[in-house]
Amino acid sequence: MILIKARHLYIVLILAALIIISGCTPECSRNTDCTAKPGYSARCSQGKCVEVINANSCGNSVCEQSENSCTCPSDCGSCAGKEGQLERSCSSKKECVLSLNQDNVREASFTETLDIRVASLDMRYSYYQPFDTAQHLFKVTFSLANKQDDVTKITIKKIRVLEVDRSQRSTKLFGEAELNQFFWIPSAKLEAEFPLAPQLSNITGEQKPVELEINYEYILKSGSVVSSTVKKELPGRILFVKSGIGECPSSCEDNNPCTIDACSASSNYFCTHELGQGSCCGNTKCEPNENECTCARDCGSCDRPFGKYMAYSCSGNACAADLIDAASVKPKTLVIQASFTEFTIENKISFEEPFSIRQSKFTIVSEVNNIRQGISGIKCTKLQLLDNTELLAEKAVSLVFSKNLDKATTILPAAFTSRNPETTKNPQLKLFCEYDKAVSGAIQHNTQAISQQLGSLVFISPG
Repeated sequence: MILIKARHLYIVLILAALIIISGCTPECSRNTDCTAKPGYSARCSQGKCVEVINANSCGNSVCEQSENSCTCPSDCGSCAGKEGQLERSCSSKKECVLSLNQDNVREASFTETLDIRVASLDMRYSYYQPFDTAQHLFKVTFSLANKQDDVTKITIKKIRVLEVDRSQRSTKLFGEAELNQFFWIPSAKLEAEFPLAPQLSNITGEQKPVELEINYEYILKSGSVVSSTVKKELPGRILFVKSGIGECPSSCEDNNPCTIDACSASSNYFCTHELGQGSCCGNTKCEPNENECTCARDCGSCDRPFGKYMAYSCSGNACAADLIDAASVKPKTLVIQASFTEFTIENKISFEEPFSIRQSKFTIVSEVNNIRQGISGIKCTKLQLLDNTELLAEKAVSLVFSKNLDKATTILPAAFTSRNPETTKNPQLKLFCEYDKAVSGAIQHNTQAISQQLGSLVFISPG
């Protein structure tokens, strides 16, 4: 019994010794023996592992200046929450910013017809709703519906987007675009897109009324330049917001070799397209070394009809007018009778219509009839073709007629030029003739000019 108790006591003493020995064993002997949780480092100090907070380290429970809710949510909290139309989210730059939920964005698009007196323009404009002034663009497209024949080069000069306060009779500029582009054919389209920057008292959502102002000009065939402005109030209001996203797109390429494409903080992260120096096809200027065939982008398209018979097309690097169809040229003959006081002259006039100013000729066969008794020495000395006071053709002749049915032929080319490749005129044939008349045994010499209308004729000028 005494032996058993002694054994128990021995075991107890052994266990106590082991506990004492273990308590004296160091926890570590070097720093690598210690481990630390994120944001902390561990080192061995006097046989024990000691944790130390790492400065500027995510996970140290301190949101430091170098951290934010996107780079270290465990220290700074999560990037979440909604403010008006905007929500907090992390940008690609790892910044917690107010941004639009794209699921809530829709595109508003409208088509209007603008009557600018001499032409009608189809205008389509679109914008996002809500409109984020930090990343969205206002877009406008124009196309030419129709125009008057005496108008050329309709140019859209500038587009402005305004807030109009009619109660205060004031306007505020939201944004503008210098377009300076013109229409050359009805199917041509002019496009512009640009940012808007209204002053917002509440960047998370503020509605504003908007008006479009379009400055344009056109040239009359007389050469006069007319400038004017048309305004269009947009339906409803635009809901503006301003997110904190400031990022350039992946590319600003506008496929125009004349522009310098760039994007930076100085442009509020919108693409800019500045024209370079010097002559360049694509700078919206039709320069002396350019024409419709070498640079349609600046000078307009050469390929277009002009009138019923003619059309412009490129021949090499030159824009020239020519017949649409050579088979459209048809022979035509008119018979008109000039009734002088003492006789008549019937003129049979043959020509081609349309009449080529440079190549075609009038063939006029004149036959005298109804010569009264005592009349002799009939001679025509000049033929003219007139459109009111404009001289179209003229020729000095000597057409002598001795008796009825005598004939004389005159070949009469055109003697005028035209700025247009096709023009319609209403010519009249004027004959200057002289004759002798026996009166009481004496001879009287008389002169007389007679004009006769030919009707409406089409003249063309190829080349």
